[in-house]
Amino acid sequence: MIRIGTLETIVTIRLRRTWGSRTAYRLSHAIKTPRQPTPYWSCAPEAETPGDALRKAISGFTMHYRKAVGEGYAPAEDWLVPAGS
Repeated sequence: MIRIGTLETIVTIRLRRTWGSRTAYRLSHAIKTPRQPTPYWSCAPEAETPGDALRKAISGFTMHYRKAVGEGYAPAEDWLVPAGS
């Protein structure tokens, strides 16, 4: 479980082993800042190791969060979109 920047919503990242000993991840939320037309979900939610999978999952959030804040947008809880919404 993590928090993104100053947002209070907790994002859950679930890891699981896949074929060939890769690690897949599933997120409880996507991020959609005012600068994005649609919520960001990874198109390839897996990596070689559990650590790489966590880094990949987190970096998608932090990249969009930082870009929006850097452009002057104030962080808002509605930037985090629950899975299945």
